[in-house]
Amino acid sequence: MSLDPSPKTQEPNRPSAPVCAAYALVLSAFGPYVVPSLGLTTAQIALYPLSVWALWALTRQRLWARAAHLLPVPALLLFMLLWVLLGTAIVSPDASTLSLVAQLDAYTQPLSVSLVALAVATLSPRHDLPRVLRICTLLIVYVLGANSCLMLWSAVTGVHPEGLLSPWDPAHSVSAGASSGEKLLRMARAGRHVGILVEPAIAGLTYTLGLILSVHWLRGARHPLAPLVATLSLVVGGSLPLSKSFYVGVVIAAYYLFSGRPTSRSVGLAAAAIIVTALMAGPLGLGDWALHSRIQDLLSPEGGGISASISGNRYAEGNTTVSNLWPKIAASPWVGYGLAATRLGPLDSEPLAHLASGGFPALAAYLGLIVFTLLSGSRATLRGAEYGRLTATIGLYLLLGGLGRPVLNANAVGVLAVFVLTIVIALSHATPSSLPAAKEPPQLQAPPSAQPGTCAPPGRDSLQTTHRPPAATVPWPRTGRGGHVDHRR
Repeated sequence: MSLDPSPKTQEPNRPSAPVCAAYALVLSAFGPYVVPSLGLTTAQIALYPLSVWALWALTRQRLWARAAHLLPVPALLLFMLLWVLLGTAIVSPDASTLSLVAQLDAYTQPLSVSLVALAVATLSPRHDLPRVLRICTLLIVYVLGANSCLMLWSAVTGVHPEGLLSPWDPAHSVSAGASSGEKLLRMARAGRHVGILVEPAIAGLTYTLGLILSVHWLRGARHPLAPLVATLSLVVGGSLPLSKSFYVGVVIAAYYLFSGRPTSRSVGLAAAAIIVTALMAGPLGLGDWALHSRIQDLLSPEGGGISASISGNRYAEGNTTVSNLWPKIAASPWVGYGLAATRLGPLDSEPLAHLASGGFPALAAYLGLIVFTLLSGSRATLRGAEYGRLTATIGLYLLLGGLGRPVLNANAVGVLAVFVLTIVIALSHATPSSLPAAKEPPQLQAPPSAQPGTCAPPGRDSLQTTHRPPAATVPWPRTGRGGHVDHRR
């Protein structure tokens, strides 16, 4: 007979409502634009109802205290949202409502995703949470693998499936007079294939996250063939957008692959990735084309080195974009410009975007989120938790990836990154050791009264774990009427 009072443990193969919500959210992140003129995607249609459900479920069952170790993630995101709204009311009260609502999604989206992930991590049974991460990893890797095949076919044949990819092309980002799908066609003709991921920077960040999860799948797989093929497909697909974010992501994934004790599987994957990339360089023209020059610029000290390549020289001394922004930011350093900060110029760096929108407090909250993630992963790694290194790797990915493009508010990768971040932090706290605990029968403790040489009081069903003396040795006195002790035998 099972002693677990939870009824969900009796049906381990039946997914619960939180698990289904996690799968729906991950799949919706890759969906097309539903209303391109408003920038409304399938992820937003699925996300905000799920966030309302998460708030209702957590409040109804009073589970906020159980999720105390995860609360810093939504708390910091909520602070950023409120502070940006405060800056909007103080500095930019005359901004148009439509533009403010469009920019508001940049802060409500990561907060809503963190609430849904918090509900999934708290409401799901403990044995379901690793399965949630495993299946979400498979969904992300398979979708990105299919997108890699589409991009590879387009790169080899020179045929761009314009009609197929037009639902993923936002109308508001297409130049005047251009038809839907033409932006993706122009990028494909320029040699930057993105598939359904709209922008090369977003494609590079999404493939980086998928590569990290694929390496995690490979590290724990009994049969490495499937994750090996998936990882190699992501390496090839991530190279096609020619995004610097992905080249940095390869370094992060390699760090995670060889962290701990490097195995023969890790060395074999690294060798296979180098061989596959070398074989694909000829048919795709990657050997003497942009990929070679991009990697050379990434490693070249004349171009500023790796840090300058990651950030696109945004913080260099002669950069006019950032130099024009500093005086405007210095005019409102504590509250920023709120949701109207996009009027200052292109804010294509995560720290710069938070600094312009919410000033130094919003930037401190963003850096606090990164530090919290890195500390959670480091502490979990030191105590031997299974997901500690993965948590620290995700934190490193958010830190370096955000230097070239904001990650938290991006359409596809923002939803996936915040969700995976919250889930792996929950798993790093839930699993005390990387080794599976042996299943032992529950130990029933004896009550305090059942000590050696004594007997339990009458009428109480106690469980004795020590030697119980016979009744003749320690007799229990009888009581007569009125509660008086009867000394007769």
